[in-house]
Amino acid sequence: MTILTKVMCARFEALSRLPTGCAPDSVWAIAAWLGTAAALDRVALAVALAAASRLSGKLSLNISASHCTHVQSLMQFGSPNRLVWEVTEEG
Repeated sequence: MTILTKVMCARFEALSRLPTGCAPDSVWAIAAWLGTAAALDRVALAVALAAASRLSGKLSLNISASHCTHVQSLMQFGSPNRLVWEVTEEG
């Protein structure tokens, strides 16, 4: 029998939760309509990466396929070895 003596986090996911209580998908839909979805993605990802710097394990992040060009500029916030990118489809 194996007994675990140490608990560690292998992976965690950053989720958008807004102080206004608005649903994140609604906010991103409005941003898409306004043409600011890429900017919103960059801000959300930068905040998630900055917060993750205090945690151990891998960080899973979702990004829309049309905004993948911004991934390279976000690498400054964290080690590529710690990031797992999930590319989402557009509706």
